[in-house]
Amino acid sequence: MIKEFSPRKGILYGETTVLITGENIGFEGQHRYNISFCDLGTCIKCSALRNNSSLDYIKCKTGKSDKPRTMTHLKVVIDDLTVLTLNRTFEYLTDPTFNNSNKSQKVQQSGGATFTINGEGFNNVGEITVERVDKPCDVPEDTSAVCVTPPKLKNQPNSQTVIVKFDGLTLPVTIEYVDDPTFQKFEGIYEYDKESAIQIKGKNISNGARREDYSIHIGLDGSCLITDINMQCITCFPPKSVPRTNNSDVDMVYVLVYVGNIKIYIGDLQYKVDVNILGITVGILAAALVTAVVIGMLAVVVFKKKKKKAIKEFKMELMTREEIIRKASREEFPDAQMNIRDIKSDLVTARVPFLDYQTFILHLLFPNQDNMSNPLLHDLEISDERNPIIRSAMEKFEILLSNKLFLKSLIQTLDRPNMLTMQEKVHFSSVLSISMLGNMRLLFDLVHCLLEDMIRSSTKKQQKVLFRRFDSIVLRLMVNWLQIGLFRHLTSHSGMQLFMLYKAVQTITEMGPIDALTGNSKNTIAEENLLKMRIEHQNLTLQIDLNGNSDQHYPVKVLDCDTISQVKQKCCAQIYKNKPASEIPHNDELYLGTQFLSQLQNIYASRLQMF
Repeated sequence: MIKEFSPRKGILYGETTVLITGENIGFEGQHRYNISFCDLGTCIKCSALRNNSSLDYIKCKTGKSDKPRTMTHLKVVIDDLTVLTLNRTFEYLTDPTFNNSNKSQKVQQSGGATFTINGEGFNNVGEITVERVDKPCDVPEDTSAVCVTPPKLKNQPNSQTVIVKFDGLTLPVTIEYVDDPTFQKFEGIYEYDKESAIQIKGKNISNGARREDYSIHIGLDGSCLITDINMQCITCFPPKSVPRTNNSDVDMVYVLVYVGNIKIYIGDLQYKVDVNILGITVGILAAALVTAVVIGMLAVVVFKKKKKKAIKEFKMELMTREEIIRKASREEFPDAQMNIRDIKSDLVTARVPFLDYQTFILHLLFPNQDNMSNPLLHDLEISDERNPIIRSAMEKFEILLSNKLFLKSLIQTLDRPNMLTMQEKVHFSSVLSISMLGNMRLLFDLVHCLLEDMIRSSTKKQQKVLFRRFDSIVLRLMVNWLQIGLFRHLTSHSGMQLFMLYKAVQTITEMGPIDALTGNSKNTIAEENLLKMRIEHQNLTLQIDLNGNSDQHYPVKVLDCDTISQVKQKCCAQIYKNKPASEIPHNDELYLGTQFLSQLQNIYASRLQMF
């Protein structure tokens, strides 16, 4: 079975070596294969090469083609019996061309130097080789090939012709061999000061080799940066840090010059070491190390002492606070439990004071407006002459309000920047929501359509903060739709639990002191509203006689640190409990009798004596 072949292209002249890989396709014997590349009506033979007894591949050389073409499949016939095919394309591309500017190259007799061939179409060639050179030429781009020169043939003139093979094409290149360069070794060990350049002297250095052909190795992994080269001298800069070496002296490295096939040992390079600077550096580092150790030890000792003291103080404060909390919990838990039991019993008899649907809607959509003065609840005063005109106009406007396209265009127009203020947008969305209460399905479809357009038109950055600020009519309509739709669920399911939670939090909060000015309290679930001042207080139970009716008294629990306004608020909450907030009078509407005020005055006077 054939799996693959490479390369997938070659020149028209042929002789491109193709490697065919597969399973169990390699057999000994040169004349057992009939290999060809075929298209619909033409096959070009690929001559099999001598096999190396491998079962996994076959090599062959392509035949010539009279024009560029693309062969559609490979066909391999073994022993005229077994036929294997592979549907892969092989392209015949144009032959490379060569520039007439390829002049004779001057190279050294030992070979190994590089020369460049210019032309076009070199990427079409499978392999470019030079006779008597094992390494193929490099093709950095389609118009040039960099090849290595072979050594000079003995007993032959200096001017020789070397054949360069471009698959089947051959190019004769004239090479002028010149004498190899010679180099002088260092006289003894070369002392290097890590700053200046070194010079390697010799003869015929730049004759027959370019600057790119030279490389100077310093030690095992260092290289000398060549800055200048001529016939008698090479100037280069070794690395400032000492490269790795296999010498016993770590500051001594060898110098080797490579050019073509030549490798010459020049000598050893000794890196100078400034003893004074090294001693000063070692002394400073040692002193700094000792100082750092001493300071570190002192810091550790001081830190441990402070840590132990802080831990001890923290434990004492924690124990004190835990004891205070336990004591307060023991004292307040029975009262809290009794209050919650009273709240539950009141709810069983009086139920949760839910608002009616109309009041609920008006409170949500017009929170800062008196319901009694809301113009939506009153008919307009219209004269008899204008009544038919206005009625007709309102009927037409009502038809428009049932058109989703008109509502969408109206809202998107008013939602443009600088069209309405924020207050006007809120009022418009509330009025529009009121007008669509009879068709909640239309309101849902409108909100859904507007939200889709808003999300689609916003950028990724805007989408991240889209629902954080409700500063558009679309978002206000969405909020109104959600609030209106929650009324039935609140009254039938979750309203009871929310009211119980509210009353429980209110009860626990009012059991501790509350700052009448800031609203901060001792018992709070919000850390920013915590009353940090410690206030001693006592619980009092007042018997309230409403309107001089001595037959019925209302027990009200207050604190001896409460203000008059706070006492009034708690009295109103006890007298009018389980009633809607709209029916509870304001604190200023509740007047305390003379006897009641004298009792409060005595309580406050006793507290002042305590201070």
